[in-house]
Amino acid sequence: MNGYKLTQSELTSLRSRLTRAINSGDSAKVLSEVENAYAIFEEKGWPDDWSRWERAIEDFRAYKSNPY
Repeated sequence: MNGYKLTQSELTSLRSRLTRAINSGDSAKVLSEVENAYAIFEEKGWPDDWSRWERAIEDFRAYKSNPY
């Protein structure tokens, strides 16, 4: 970490973007938002609820392997 800090507004925006991607049902959008968030987290610090993004990836991987 370079001494930068993730702001509350940035975190809120990232959460909203992830939620919109999940609600779209498009796994490519979810994966893109997760990758984007991880890049920001690496630069500015990881939030306490970082597992939210990890769960999103796992949920879509599970759905893709068995959609029913």
